[in-house]
Amino acid sequence: MADQSTSEQATEAPRPGRRQGATGELTTFWHVKPGHEKQIRSALETLDTWPIEEKTFAGELIGTLHDRRWVLFDDDTRMMFSTNYDGEWVPYIEAFAEHNAAAFEMIFNHIEGWPELGLQDPGVFEFILAHQATAIEYMRFYDGTVQEIRKALSVHHAFDRLIDSPAFQAAIRDPKYADMITTSEFQALLDHAAD
Repeated sequence: MADQSTSEQATEAPRPGRRQGATGELTTFWHVKPGHEKQIRSALETLDTWPIEEKTFAGELIGTLHDRRWVLFDDDTRMMFSTNYDGEWVPYIEAFAEHNAAAFEMIFNHIEGWPELGLQDPGVFEFILAHQATAIEYMRFYDGTVQEIRKALSVHHAFDRLIDSPAFQAAIRDPKYADMITTSEFQALLDHAAD
């Protein structure tokens, strides 16, 4: 079975979208159903008011999603949906469909040609691909996957708590740690914490 999937991956046509390191961009353009301009704007405005914790939780479940944005243009007759994500296209779209289905369906029900079965339709991936455009220029100005960034932030917050603790303040004044504390590496760590 593994050999079959490997050979399928090798012969699969490349997906649209530019990549930089582990991260790729997905940019799609859609036509709003005639007469649905107010409904789709209302759906997007409703999504915008969802509690940030709820939206963040969906992103955490996906695990590879950096961001997403929905833009209406041409008097709300067209819509752009775009994201940046880590890893491969199919697992990302599968996770997005599983964990962001409520938002997706609420909006895409107002899009021309959206399959009646929505994300459950067997042809939905091809339908999405047919609306995807590849960026002419794509640049991320920082490295790191979603998981690496989350870990770095977690370490950063933990270190902030540590350096503010009385035990740490006492330790850096203790002469027995002077050799470590005066190293350029330790001073750089403190300088980064101060930024």
